[in-house]
Amino acid sequence: MPKNRENQIFNNGLAECQEALEYKSSGAFEKAIELLQEIITKIEKEENSLEKVHLIGIVQKNLGIIYMDTDNIQKALYSFNKAILNFEIVLKEAPTTIGIYKEQISIFNRMATLYHIVQEEDKAFSYSDKAIIYYKKFKLSRSI
Repeated sequence: MPKNRENQIFNNGLAECQEALEYKSSGAFEKAIELLQEIITKIEKEENSLEKVHLIGIVQKNLGIIYMDTDNIQKALYSFNKAILNFEIVLKEAPTTIGIYKEQISIFNRMATLYHIVQEEDKAFSYSDKAIIYYKKFKLSRSI
């Protein structure tokens, strides 16, 4: 796929994510979830690229946040895990992608909170530790 096409898909996806977050902010959670799921369906039809994987990670993170805000803990954890898997692929291919570390830290902190809510303290501490590890990686990557 030409780089311009990849960038266009990525930018369009980000714009649609922003629209979904505006629905979320106005309390239209179902509409936001529906739009994010449509974005994933649309992106999955595209050729594989790092931008595609990155964008799916962003969309899954946003889905997780909405599910978290609506107390759907299991769906939030599922979405956050899918986001992490996608971000790990991006980091493997492009380890200096600093923004991914921030995304991972945010997700790990949210997952720690969710596991604390459901009183799974070992998992909560594990994700807190992961957030710290990624924070250290983030600091290291900024000094390179």
